[in-house]
Amino acid sequence: MAANDKVYELLEIYHSEAKSVHAGTGVPLFLMFAGKLKFMLLIGKNDIKAKKLLSDRQAELRYNNWIKNDYGEKYKSGDWSEGIFFTIDGIRFMSMGIGLSSRGLRDEDQRPDYILVDDVDNKKHVNNDCLMHEGVDWIFEDLIGCCNETDGSVKRFVFANNNSHRNSITQRLKDKFREQAEKSRVEGKNPVHHALTIKAVTDLNTFTPECSEKTSEAYWRHKYAFTPTRSFMRYMHVHI
Repeated sequence: MAANDKVYELLEIYHSEAKSVHAGTGVPLFLMFAGKLKFMLLIGKNDIKAKKLLSDRQAELRYNNWIKNDYGEKYKSGDWSEGIFFTIDGIRFMSMGIGLSSRGLRDEDQRPDYILVDDVDNKKHVNNDCLMHEGVDWIFEDLIGCCNETDGSVKRFVFANNNSHRNSITQRLKDKFREQAEKSRVEGKNPVHHALTIKAVTDLNTFTPECSEKTSEAYWRHKYAFTPTRSFMRYMHVHI
């Protein structure tokens, strides 16, 4: 991601596989220390959850001694409870809930150059086609639209969620990303829209884990045996 100024990533990764840590802490901190981040915008299911996610980023910069030993003190001012904080380098970290007004969002002359939408799907809303449609439109039109629209501008967008329902924002966004990627290929361009899928296991015969560093075949066999099929298949991004 650091090598590309324009990239749109959908991380369809099963629950508990650290997608939020990777996309919300690892990637932005790497970009920051590489001098490639100016303004991170974090979107949560609502404003309260977005601020909680932001608190983890602030805690890393304030209390992670490994970071402080290697890069020095980075935190400057602001607080996650207010929805924004700053580093001594002038980098901004801001949060907001999905669906809130983001048009014209900026801080002084800076607009977001790294946007993370983290775990925003809501099981209570997936059967409301209007709400799901509005959510996707908001992401494409309002949220991504708040980035700079100039030649050479940086747009890095990441959507991280498990795919638990065929009507979810995740599934709809995945379909849109596939359409955009295919359109780029037809035009002879390298796609900037990508979807990464990580399931719990490769299949239900071998139960080979796709992330063997964390869980074993035996773990998933046991979980499958004692979990209703419909519930387990959410770990596989299969909709029943």
